Amino acid sequence: MARAADLLAPARTNYFAIWREYGDGRRVLQDWRYRRWKLFLSAFLPHPGLIVAREQYQAVGWYRPEFRVAADHDMILRLTGRWRGLRHSQPLVTMLQGGFSETNMLTSLREFREVTVGHGLPRAVAAGICQFKKRWWMMKT
Repeated sequence: MARAADLLAPARTNYFAIWREYGDGRRVLQDWRYRRWKLFLSAFLPHPGLIVAREQYQAVGWYRPEFRVAADHDMILRLTGRWRGLRHSQPLVTMLQGGFSETNMLTSLREFREVTVGHGLPRAVAAGICQFKKRWWMMKT
C-alpha cells in the first residue's frame, strides 16, 4: 500500500487498475483511461481501486444510503465532478464478480439511471442507455 500512496495526487480522483475475477477462474485486468463522459454510460472507473482522501470525502459528502447498488457510482460522479480522474495502471485489488449488482440487474439499472440523472444526464437519455444495457445483459446471459 505504501507504493500506491506514493503515487497519489492530492487534487485528483485517484484510481488504480483492478483485477476482475470470475467464478470460472478467469481474471481480467480493468485498466481504463479516465473519460468522465463514460461514467454516464457505465461504471468504467473501478470503485474498489479508488483511494479517497479524508478532505475529499468532507468536500463531497458521504455515500448516499438510499442507493443499495449505485452509491459508489454516485460518489465517483461527485468526486470526478470536482477532481479530474487520475488513472494509476498498477493493479490495487482483485474483485470477485457476481455480487449484488450483477444478480439484481433491475435494481442496478434503476439506480444507475437515477444517479446519472441526478448528475445532469437528461432522463430520456439515461432511460435509453439503461434500456440498451438491459437488452445487452439479457443477450449475454
